[in-house]
Amino acid sequence: RITSIDERVTAMDERITSIDERVTAMDQRIASIDQRVTKIEITQEQVINKNIQLLIESQQGMSEKFKMLDNLAATVADIQITVNAMEAVTRQNCADIKQLRIAK
Repeated sequence: RITSIDERVTAMDERITSIDERVTAMDQRIASIDQRVTKIEITQEQVINKNIQLLIESQQGMSEKFKMLDNLAATVADIQITVNAMEAVTRQNCADIKQLRIAK
């Protein structure tokens, strides 16, 4: 009986050792995964968030430039209307001058 108990204790010892080795291996994997997650978080915070901020700033700059272009387009349209009106007045003045020369 003592031999049987001794064999069982030895078998249990081997199983406990095996379980302990597996737990140690799992701890190492978890530590590795934790390191990878930390690196990913750091990358996200330092690189991705910075790039997103740069994109937002760039978008704001582009938005301001588009507003300036819209204002410029409105100004050009106003100038075109003025030029068209001046051309019409100039044509009328030229026609009036021709008629005055003929009337002399």
